Amino acid sequence: MALPPSGLSCAMCFGNGDTRNARYHRGMASNSSTSLPVVNRTSMSRVAKRRLWVLLTVQVLIIAHVLMWWLSTQYGWFGGYTLSPIEPSESIETVSDGIVNAGAIFFATALLSTALLGRWFCGWGCHVLLLQDGCTWLLKRAGIRPRAFRSRLLMLAPLALALYMFVWPLAYRFLVAPFTRPDLTWPGFSSHLLVRDFWATFPGVTVAVFFLGICGVLTVYMLGSKGFCTYGCPYGGFFAPLDRLAPVRIRVNDNCQGCAECTAVCTSNVRVHEEVATHGMVIDNGCMKTMDCIEACPNDALSMSAGPNAAGGPRPKRTWDLTWPQEFAAAALMLVLFLVWRGAWGVIPMLMAMGTAACGTWLLWRVYTMVRSDNAKWLKWQLKRAGKVQGKGWVVLAVATLFTIVTFQNAVVQASAFRSSLTMQPHTIRHTLATPIATGSQASEVHQALEHLAPTMDLRSGGWAIVESPAHRYARARLLAMQGKLHDAHTEMVVVMAHARPTEAAWRDGFALHTLLLPEDDTQAWAEVVLADHPDWGGLRTDVVAWLTSTGRASDALDMAAEAMSLEDARRLMLRAVDLLQAGRAVEALPLMQDYVNATPKDTLARAALARLLLSLGHTTQAGVQMQRAISEGPNLPPAQQQALAAEVAAFNAMAESKSAP
Repeated sequence: MALPPSGLSCAMCFGNGDTRNARYHRGMASNSSTSLPVVNRTSMSRVAKRRLWVLLTVQVLIIAHVLMWWLSTQYGWFGGYTLSPIEPSESIETVSDGIVNAGAIFFATALLSTALLGRWFCGWGCHVLLLQDGCTWLLKRAGIRPRAFRSRLLMLAPLALALYMFVWPLAYRFLVAPFTRPDLTWPGFSSHLLVRDFWATFPGVTVAVFFLGICGVLTVYMLGSKGFCTYGCPYGGFFAPLDRLAPVRIRVNDNCQGCAECTAVCTSNVRVHEEVATHGMVIDNGCMKTMDCIEACPNDALSMSAGPNAAGGPRPKRTWDLTWPQEFAAAALMLVLFLVWRGAWGVIPMLMAMGTAACGTWLLWRVYTMVRSDNAKWLKWQLKRAGKVQGKGWVVLAVATLFTIVTFQNAVVQASAFRSSLTMQPHTIRHTLATPIATGSQASEVHQALEHLAPTMDLRSGGWAIVESPAHRYARARLLAMQGKLHDAHTEMVVVMAHARPTEAAWRDGFALHTLLLPEDDTQAWAEVVLADHPDWGGLRTDVVAWLTSTGRASDALDMAAEAMSLEDARRLMLRAVDLLQAGRAVEALPLMQDYVNATPKDTLARAALARLLLSLGHTTQAGVQMQRAISEGPNLPPAQQQALAAEVAAFNAMAESKSAP
């Protein structure tokens, strides 16, 4: 049966109070007609207090992690490094580029444990759940009792988002890219447990505050307790189906009298008393194992124990707020809202867009039901009575109208940017700002792409955007560069680099424009500052080293190349050296080769190649030293590499003989 609004009056965010103070309304004998008890709460239960302390400890650990990162950047502790974010979303790097970080290890551990223990992490380890429980408590203190919104299709949104975040990158690389981008091969797995820029993937403080407001207060008020968990959390999208595999579940014994006290205290919106009466255990994968129901039971009828799982069994019976036509309309609406709000103004992150889409869908559905009904009420708000919209109903209509207007603005901006990217994607994928290439018909396409991009400008500039996204400015800069308007492109890039979150790709393009338009000393100073802030940007470092070498600043190039501490950076330098050699620019390639050999002293073949390069440039003594060292390391090489080294030695000797010949 449907959960009546009064049935939630006994539930507090962290669980049941003293059950001895409860009054039980037995109702009829069957479970299906049992009324939920009303609890006169005097204190938090023991399990609720334990869970609260566990969740607070999680918050303290998060704060300590952030504090350690800040201290490492300020005082150079641990070389400026700290453990990478322990956040499941970091796993995107693992499935996209094979980068194993702390977040990926943590997420994998949480998934495996969920398959054994059920959805425990949501109830005992999630910082967002603490926020939602706290908001539930505050709303109830204000006399507002959140009511769960139930939709069949919208409950699948977290799973859809999880598949997009963690499965689609693999599917694209292995199933799609071989036909569309053959160069996009799997790089293999690499470890990245320590980072310098800890906050690189997190939003700023202002966005974080709004995120907490939307995914905490609004989702709880509109969608019910655990509203974001149900309709917005992609991690829950994986936890929920895995929960059905878990052998450890809440089970019932013969002491159960069907009093429904368990359901009354459940903040996961689970009909506990009905499920245990029908199945002998809780099968709803929304159960977050808070164990409030276990402690609330006056007959000790519930426990957490191992046994048969719920895989392949019946689904819990629920009542729904939407008809099937409304379900499909709501699902389509939520998808559109998510696409429109994701990345809006260049600041809205994916999970915030998900929360906004869920709340926006509920808001517009509420307006739809109010318009169609003669009487409409939500919680304590009388929205419409006898066909007449009440004052609070007008408030809801005003909020919905404002939301629709802003959404429409964002839709125009996002659609314009998408049209522009479709126009130029085949040409910009390998384009760099240093090499304008638009000619002939391509110049016409660039002009068309810029016209499509015009609505993305802010209102003062004649566009539609309330605030222009730095990503759209960046796209405009690239298009202007392709038209050869380097000064205009540089102006756009300066704004991008002043307001956008730093990314290596954009800053490399900014450096390319600096080299073309700014004095060399200013360009070098800018590059040194950026690389001091982002020492892990090996691609930018390679660009700077190559530019310093080409401008005759070999000493500065060597100093900057020596700061490339990682093997990945060294390999980039080697590739750049090979490109220079193939272009006949051996003098410029020499310092890069030397730096690579110094960074990877066990690469014997590279040392032999360096010896040949030194000899070709007349550095006979240094060449002999390097080749002798390579020869001494030869016996330790695999047979194939020994043959390659022998070929290098033979080529070196032949070059030496030709140079010594009269």
